[in-house]
Amino acid sequence: MTSTEMRYLPDNAYRFLNQSSKKKKECQQILQRKD
Repeated sequence: MTSTEMRYLPDNAYRFLNQSSKKKKECQQILQRKD
């Protein structure tokens, strides 16, 4: 890996985690609406 790739890896990981957490919240909201 190059130094630039190492630099961007954490940022991409944080973005991925943020996206997945948002999707989880959206799924929970949809499930609550069905109830």
